Amino acid sequence: MNVLSRCGSAVAVVLGSFVAVVASKLSLGYDSTQVEQSDLWFRNFVTPQWSGFVVVVMALLALLVQRNNSGRWLPIAAALVGAAVIAAPSVVSIMANQAVTVTAVGSGLLLAASALVAASDRWARLCLMAGVFGGVLFWGAIHQYVPFDENRWMVSLGPNPVDAAVHPVILVVTAVAITLVALRGDIGVVGPDRRVIAGMLAVSCVFFLIYVFLGSKTSSTPMWILSVVIVAAATMTATWLLPERDRTVVWVGFGVAAASVSGLAWNEGSWWVLVVGVAALSAGICVANWTRHPKLGFALLAAVTISGLLSGSASFDIIPTIAYAVVLPAAVGYCAASSVPEGTETAVFGSTIPLSVALFSVSAPAAPATLYWSNGAESPPQLPAVAALSPLPIGIFIATLAIMVAGVAAARPNAASDQRTSVGS
Repeated sequence: MNVLSRCGSAVAVVLGSFVAVVASKLSLGYDSTQVEQSDLWFRNFVTPQWSGFVVVVMALLALLVQRNNSGRWLPIAAALVGAAVIAAPSVVSIMANQAVTVTAVGSGLLLAASALVAASDRWARLCLMAGVFGGVLFWGAIHQYVPFDENRWMVSLGPNPVDAAVHPVILVVTAVAITLVALRGDIGVVGPDRRVIAGMLAVSCVFFLIYVFLGSKTSSTPMWILSVVIVAAATMTATWLLPERDRTVVWVGFGVAAASVSGLAWNEGSWWVLVVGVAALSAGICVANWTRHPKLGFALLAAVTISGLLSGSASFDIIPTIAYAVVLPAAVGYCAASSVPEGTETAVFGSTIPLSVALFSVSAPAAPATLYWSNGAESPPQLPAVAALSPLPIGIFIATLAIMVAGVAAARPNAASDQRTSVGS
């Protein structure tokens, strides 16, 4: 594969994985939290946890189909169908509560198409992970530039038909880019074993069930902590199915999910912070190509997470803001580039754990929110470009501890591998 082909493949893979994640996030209803805490029958099927679960399951099922087939038809079909499904709300009448699942299905297919064209090249697999992590980190900034869709209220003002979460033109460009790469590139065999993908599907189901019954927005703090412990155990179980060289990326995904216990509040003036964050993500990837020490990446993730304790402080609030705006993207890029797996299905599963494990980003213990209606006559306050938002300290401590556990677990196979290499030499 020449340099031009590799660059084209990288662009298509990053674009496809990024659009897939952003589409699944933007399809969520504005009142999904209120719906989740209601008695409505679909309350568990409109949450970020459900959306992430569907994305991962659809992507893994597509990879399972492709496992022993090196043909080009599946990635092309997945790209075209995935883009069409995401765009469907712009063509047919789909209600806000239904659009969450519909968009997640299309996003999973689009992510699978990106993974399939990345199967034969390590650089392309890294681009796949960078696109997914970039979507997780920056979808909130993208959301500020998406036209407000008043119909995306699922219960408060609806449900009503909604538009596509991503503009159809962007979806067409993405599908065409993946199709061209699939036609010109090398589509390799995806996975080593059906057992591995089946195990990943089972663990993804565990993630969803744990959230529904133990770790949702309605759970108490002790139940939430218990759910974190069980999810960590399920993640460890998933790593046992993998070769030692591929286990680190799963713990990286878990660490990034835990670091999302705090986050950034974006506004329309945040574009320059987005640029800085993308540059930091790229810098982290570049540094990891010179020296790869995953333990350093996990240490940075833990430091960023614990900085959330300073959120809301009049004197030190700038520290978590800088940590989440700059240090976190750099740490994620470094961790991703330090842990690129051989198996494409592992790259998909590991990088999407921040989507399939919403315990930290959605339901961490937080102070009760105060909601009110405004008549629009009030002058809006002057907001900073970005601001860090954090849950209660117990949530930050548990998330930091989870990252430390992930770092230790990730270091064990690497140490064993290094020892074997030294003995062999």
